[in-house]
Amino acid sequence: MTTIRELFESDEEDYVICPGCGRAVEKYYSFCPYCGRKIKTYVSPSLLTAAGLYFLNTVLLGILFAPYFLITAMFELGTSIFLIGGYKRGGYLGLMLSTLVPIFLITCLLQQMLTNIAVPITLIASHIAGAYLIIHEWDSLT
Repeated sequence: MTTIRELFESDEEDYVICPGCGRAVEKYYSFCPYCGRKIKTYVSPSLLTAAGLYFLNTVLLGILFAPYFLITAMFELGTSIFLIGGYKRGGYLGLMLSTLVPIFLITCLLQQMLTNIAVPITLIASHIAGAYLIIHEWDSLT
C-alpha cells in the first residue's frame, strides 16, 4: 500500500490521489484498485499530439474541401475528442481515417482532381503520423 507520506518522500510523479478513498494510486489506473472509483485518465503527450493532428485535419478538411469532406471532418473531430479522453474508440477511428483518407486523396491526386498538391500531402503525412502515435500508445487507451 502506498501512503501519501511515501508518495511525497519518493521522487516518482507516477501517482495520483484517489478522490474516493484518498489513497495514492498509479496514474495509469482508470479505476482505484482500493475503492473502485473512476480516476482521471492519464493521457500521454503522444496521444495529445495525435489528437492535435486530427483536429488540424478537421480544420483543413472543413475549410478547404467543404462540403465534400464534411462527414470525414466530423469523424476527425470525434477522433480528437476520444483521443484526448484516452478512449480506445478514438484509436479505432484514427486508424480507420489514417487508412481511408490517404487512399482517397492519392486517388484524387492521380486523377488530377486536386490542383494544389501541398494540402493533400500535408493531410496524408498527418494521418500517417497520427496512426503511428496511436499505435505507439495503444496500450494506454481504455
